[in-house]
Amino acid sequence: MLAKACRQARAWRDQWPSERLVVSVNLSPRQFSDPGLVGSIEAILLETGLEPSALELEITETAVMDRSEVGLRALADLRALGVSLVLDDFGTGYSSLSYLRHLPLDAIKVDRSFVTELDAGDPNIAIVQAVVSLAHGLGITVVAEGIETPSQAQRLRDMGCDLGQGYRWSRPVAPEGATDYLVAAAAQRRLPSSRSRNRNRFTKSR
Repeated sequence: MLAKACRQARAWRDQWPSERLVVSVNLSPRQFSDPGLVGSIEAILLETGLEPSALELEITETAVMDRSEVGLRALADLRALGVSLVLDDFGTGYSSLSYLRHLPLDAIKVDRSFVTELDAGDPNIAIVQAVVSLAHGLGITVVAEGIETPSQAQRLRDMGCDLGQGYRWSRPVAPEGATDYLVAAAAQRRLPSSRSRNRNRFTKSR
């Protein structure tokens, strides 16, 4: 599946060479602890011709907090390879903010359970704001998951959240559907600059 995703990303980047299109792939805890993980990913990148910077790997908070020697070495080696690392479903595991400064992360994804309650003025607003502020202080991008309404998107925009993902913009689609979306967005000169799934920037697109 990783090879298939990388081949598709390479095709999109060939079609839109001026845009920074990135494909994001989830890793399971078992994959993350595999000593051969980095070598396998490097081989797939070479096979598909995809630049490492065009691949994001999403890792769960629980897998990262395991802090096994193999896992921590994998993080360092993947970062050295040039692959971006994203902490998925942040806030649903150990919920420790302090460990973020010890990990070579490019982005964290705020779990949808926090985003869902934003419309109700839930205390989750304060939690999300704290996560955004801390992440930015560490130079980490923040992605909000599960955005479904314009008001949720606006609240997150006001908080300074960098990226949004959810049904507010698109349901999951097959590669053909994503290609149609990219064609339409390019025609309107509003092509999302870093996500080819269903994420949108809250800031002005390039």
